[in-house]
Amino acid sequence: HVLAMLRETLHASGGDTALSLSLRVAKDRLGHDIAPGDTSTAEGEAHLQGTLGTIPLNIWLNKYAGPAGGQKGMRIGLRDGRIITLDRAPEGEVVTLQD
Repeated sequence: HVLAMLRETLHASGGDTALSLSLRVAKDRLGHDIAPGDTSTAEGEAHLQGTLGTIPLNIWLNKYAGPAGGQKGMRIGLRDGRIITLDRAPEGEVVTLQD
């Protein structure tokens, strides 16, 4: 889902969407390693590193829906310290830039 959102954003802005990533870390929400090929662990965190087009990426994913569940979106940390936040909600997507 997150990777599709990144590619959609670059595609919409006319950028190169070639994707190359490698997994650095994958742990379940209790901190245990997630084994390669595990398709049953639903919540946890991961660190992916690579490139999207010519943009170097470090992606930290944390999927824990919390007690309310259903939270979706992403935060992109820019090198200059600003953060782009994309939140998906029933009424539509909201994009904000935090200085």
